[in-house]
Amino acid sequence: MNKYKRKLKALAQCSPERVRRMIRKGDDDFILAILDAVWTTLDGRVVKILPEQREKIRSVQSVLRRFASRGQSVEERRQKLLSRKGLNAIRTVFEILQTHF
Repeated sequence: MNKYKRKLKALAQCSPERVRRMIRKGDDDFILAILDAVWTTLDGRVVKILPEQREKIRSVQSVLRRFASRGQSVEERRQKLLSRKGLNAIRTVFEILQTHF
């Protein structure tokens, strides 16, 4: 995940179109780094988040769980991220995680 630290931070700050382009053109390891960050956030043991941040996560949690569920290829995960709900969920997660990088 450290390899993609700058790109992951950019997901919270860039426009939705740029985020979409980064996900579309990113290599498989970049998608897996996003997956790692999502699992770390959903798990809640490694990254301690505040109660108000937890509420934001809760609003997009179903989309994140679908993205992080087992048995999917990287391309299937990429397609889930490229949906409108997927982009919104990823931007929400990385806005919160930005303080922990």
